[in-house]
Amino acid sequence: MSPQVLRLVIDALGRSRRFVRIVLNEANRADLADLSGLLGPNVRVQFRFPTRPLPKTRLAHTFVFPSDREVFIVNSFYRDGDFVPEKHQGLWVGDMDFVRIQLEAMLDGLEAPIVRTTRKPRRGSPYNPY
Repeated sequence: MSPQVLRLVIDALGRSRRFVRIVLNEANRADLADLSGLLGPNVRVQFRFPTRPLPKTRLAHTFVFPSDREVFIVNSFYRDGDFVPEKHQGLWVGDMDFVRIQLEAMLDGLEAPIVRTTRKPRRGSPYNPY
């Protein structure tokens, strides 16, 4: 997450009266040191995502869970490695099933769920043993 987006998220969540857990990428460790003054007493930060090379042009998603029934998704666009603020957007989702799936994916080893289809592979496909 870019330092600009991290500042927005920490500034908003740092004033929370409820306990807030923020899970970040290891690459944000140095950025957090600069923003430590914005952290309130109810904020706990964890670094669970490993640092990895990212494409220079990408859409990054930040998930904020105010409760187990709602999520705020912050979408940040990066072009050639630079944050593009005019493309920054947020989406509020109040669907409990969607939130449950997102939370389970994050808490279960941070892996995406396996999607299985009921459609049989076509004949001659390497996935069809017959």
